[in-house]
Amino acid sequence: MILPYSSLRSSSRLLILSAILGLCTIATIVFYQIKITQADSTMDGKPTGDTGYNEWWAATSTHYTAVSDNCNSSDITYVSTTSTNATEVYTNSAFGFPGVPDGAKITTIEIGHCLSFADFGATSTVDIFYRYNSATSTVDTVTPTGFSSPSGFSTSTWSLSDIKSSTSTIDFGFRLASGTKGAKLYATQMLVSYARLTKPAQFTVVNVNSSQNLISWNDTTEAEQNYVIQRSTNNPFSGWSTLATLNANTTSTLDTGLTANTVYCYRVAPKNWAVTGPYSNVGCKATATYAPTSGINLVATSTPGGYVQLTWTDYSDNEDGYVVERSSDNNSWVGLAMLLFNSTKYTDHGVTSGNTYYYRVSNFNDVGFVDDAYDQHTSITLP
Repeated sequence: MILPYSSLRSSSRLLILSAILGLCTIATIVFYQIKITQADSTMDGKPTGDTGYNEWWAATSTHYTAVSDNCNSSDITYVSTTSTNATEVYTNSAFGFPGVPDGAKITTIEIGHCLSFADFGATSTVDIFYRYNSATSTVDTVTPTGFSSPSGFSTSTWSLSDIKSSTSTIDFGFRLASGTKGAKLYATQMLVSYARLTKPAQFTVVNVNSSQNLISWNDTTEAEQNYVIQRSTNNPFSGWSTLATLNANTTSTLDTGLTANTVYCYRVAPKNWAVTGPYSNVGCKATATYAPTSGINLVATSTPGGYVQLTWTDYSDNEDGYVVERSSDNNSWVGLAMLLFNSTKYTDHGVTSGNTYYYRVSNFNDVGFVDDAYDQHTSITLP
């Protein structure tokens, strides 16, 4: 007997809905930050094409100690200059772009700085800049405060919209723009904010009719330039081919021209010119015009570990999945699992030695489920 999906007992319907729809949540776009504090101890970090600049003078023999988290005038690891156009550069050329994944979208660069005048009575200005992928930013011209007592960290901020790749580089620097009394740099750091390519959430597939499936998901990233949709027929694990490449911020698409009574599987991933991000969970749906075929020949056997192994024959070609139920009295049934289409076995680990258990398995799709399968239940008494 073929029954509509709504006739499934509530415990089994819950298993199906949980697997198909997931838990309803609102997509959240997460932004990440990383602090970069690495000094260039050679002259190699000077901006390409810039000539005539001198690295600032180091208060100690180890130049890189100028990079610090301390903004304290008693700190002797400062660097300083009184030469106009002298440039102090901190570069990642020797160590890459740490912590930021390829394909991430750089959204903000903040350069923290603790500057003071190099001498009493000074009136100086300092140009602060960064170079991302060899392109120099606009400069932020600041006036140092105090001589022996810096007022604390200040921040220069730039907004970006750039994709990081495996060859991306970033460095930042300070140039004495004016003032014969110069400037001292006690501490500096750069904070890079970025959005990464993340796995699409709440991926669902809904059958519209015998030739169309609706695919939808939540957009959880700002780093994508496109979404790529892949499809496989009758296999959720392999045989993937690209169905479509969609614009950024797309959250649904309709797959048309499908063959009736066939199971189609889908997955989606964000991508940009640098990389393809993680794929979503796989969603499968049958373009069913009739309920799945019954007659599954259910068999229960005990395993060496004291579990129950269920096996059956998959006769249907258009089911969305299987529902497994168990009873201890052959009267009151509890849903155990909702399995993928083409499933032919299930192991029940929640059993106890010496007890008798009854099982039944039915397949289903949007048209309905086959109640006849429930008449073919099986039982087993564990030793």
